[in-house]
Amino acid sequence: MSVDQLKDFVLGLCEKDLIEKRVLKKDIEGFLSAFNYNCYGATNIDELCTLIYTGDDEIPNKLAERTRANPPPSDMNAGISTEGITSE
Repeated sequence: MSVDQLKDFVLGLCEKDLIEKRVLKKDIEGFLSAFNYNCYGATNIDELCTLIYTGDDEIPNKLAERTRANPPPSDMNAGISTEGITSE
């Protein structure tokens, strides 16, 4: 599912709550940022369903279990200059 489709879906569901200020913009942004998006701006629909249909008491645990994609293979980094990059 693309990030635009997901955003439109969530905004459609929360429109009344946003107008009545029961849900804040930062809440929506936080929810949308809980997913891993690929280079095409899409997220795995399986992850989406498990987070949307999770009970309120389980959401903090689900967000804490967020997984990251594996880093690209080292040959993909060939030719990328790291000169001048410092770690803080």
